[in-house]
Amino acid sequence: MKNKIYVVEGAHDEAKLKSIYKDIKVISINGSEINEDKVKSLIALKDEFEIVLMLDPDAPGNKIRNTLEKRIGNVKHIYFKKEDAISKNGKKVGIEHIDDQIIKEYLQYEIQNENKKSDLTMAVLYELELVGTPNSKEKRELITDHFHIGKSNSKNLLKKLIWLGINKKELLEVLINE
Repeated sequence: MKNKIYVVEGAHDEAKLKSIYKDIKVISINGSEINEDKVKSLIALKDEFEIVLMLDPDAPGNKIRNTLEKRIGNVKHIYFKKEDAISKNGKKVGIEHIDDQIIKEYLQYEIQNENKKSDLTMAVLYELELVGTPNSKEKRELITDHFHIGKSNSKNLLKKLIWLGINKKELLEVLINE
């Protein structure tokens, strides 16, 4: 099993992780002004380390996540709920604001961008009313919260559920029991 390098947006996020786990390997990429040298370093290290993207649960964080995933390739993801990452004054969103216990818990919810066996299609998401109805957004949030995959539109929801190997029966169980 490879060692891991966690990728965060900024120095405060990096300091937060190191305050929880003193020996953690973490790299901050300088927010939306992604540091090109750090990206090249991560690409060079990906054969030796698992790269885990642990970015802020907001639009800039998602943009950075998508950029890094495309550039680096085979990465893992940890998604946090936005409401857990809001600063005390309510003005900022970041990993640095997440409670230590939540960070510790979410480290177990890594997902990898690899397609696993699944019977899910966009048609199934329509059938389960995760798309195309007035309450679809609420249903998607129920699913994303249950599987710890971050708020998602229908296209991203399908992609992440396939990464996890979730099937229609599992989705139905969550929708019925939650």
